[in-house]
Amino acid sequence: MKVVTLIPARGGSKEIPNKNLVKLGGIPLLSYSCRASKASSSSETWVSTDCQSIAKFAKEEGCNVMPRPSELCTDHSKSDDALIHFSKHVDFDILVFQQATSPFISPLDINKGIKMVESECFDSAFAVTKEDWLPRWSMAVNPINWDINNRPMR
Repeated sequence: MKVVTLIPARGGSKEIPNKNLVKLGGIPLLSYSCRASKASSSSETWVSTDCQSIAKFAKEEGCNVMPRPSELCTDHSKSDDALIHFSKHVDFDILVFQQATSPFISPLDINKGIKMVESECFDSAFAVTKEDWLPRWSMAVNPINWDINNRPMR
């Protein structure tokens, strides 16, 4: 089976300009996803982008680049659009869709998902993290359902 990974990484982020190349712990955000994919059992890692800087960086990380048309890179474009565009140009049996904004995904987790789909028991799989505790805040920056006497240690 041919397993390929696609990491959509457009260049036009409004909230954090150039976010896919912003350093997190001294390493560009996109590196984490590229490296996790390349360390997994995926046979090819692709970055779909409209940005020359991201394309150049992805190639430096050893990834293939799928140029994405600008109409698929607007503030209202969905990742699904990038996946469909990619699937029309690259053959594969299993597609791993990996977010550049999820830097803590591990190659082991990617491989577990691939094995689940390869086993033919599942047609898809996704990685999640159980939320044990996460504080929530109102728009006025007031805690929601917070009890100082009933909270986890971390």
